[in-house]
Amino acid sequence: MQNNKYYVVFKGYKTGIYDNWNECNKQVNGFSGTLHKSFESLDEAEKAFAEYSESTNSTSTSIPPSPYSTKSFIVNGNCPNNFGEMSYQWNLSTSTNNVKKKQLPIIGTKNIADFIAIIDLIKLSKKVKRNLPIYTNSKTVKNWILNKKCNHQLFASKKTEAVIAMIREAEEWLSNNAVENEILLWNSVAWGNFPLVSKRRKRIRKLKSN
Repeated sequence: MQNNKYYVVFKGYKTGIYDNWNECNKQVNGFSGTLHKSFESLDEAEKAFAEYSESTNSTSTSIPPSPYSTKSFIVNGNCPNNFGEMSYQWNLSTSTNNVKKKQLPIIGTKNIADFIAIIDLIKLSKKVKRNLPIYTNSKTVKNWILNKKCNHQLFASKKTEAVIAMIREAEEWLSNNAVENEILLWNSVAWGNFPLVSKRRKRIRKLKSN
């Protein structure tokens, strides 16, 4: 199957754009303070690399500090395949060793897991009366929340019946409740890999090494 992803190495042994993970991994594996990210298109990769290069070469600008304050949520949905069992992780950004995970009882996609996860955190915020900002690494899902509409591409079938019902319930809740949390997009180019993604990859590498 053709790989459509492009990988940008911002910090590594040799920076640049790579069209496969193996070559990218050679430049970042073992490098201290590595910074890299995957993109769905070459245009996106080239734009991100150019913007990063411009910011680091300019004497008047610098990489912004980590954006999250001591009071913010970080959330990330997980799905092992394009369509499968969904789960999500969330954390207070300062509680780096206190990641919480929830397994969703139905199958779906990663973006849908992100969507449900953010709504769950909005509900939690209302319950504890603590409307903290919520960071996501998905621009698509951020827009879904702001527009109160999950624009998924699932076809109605017996297999998707449960997840579509969950989406409709979530959309109905959004339409009837104000979102008081600020939904923020993580800037991977400036701030590095999304924290929960980085932690998950480290756990996977550890499991494989055992």
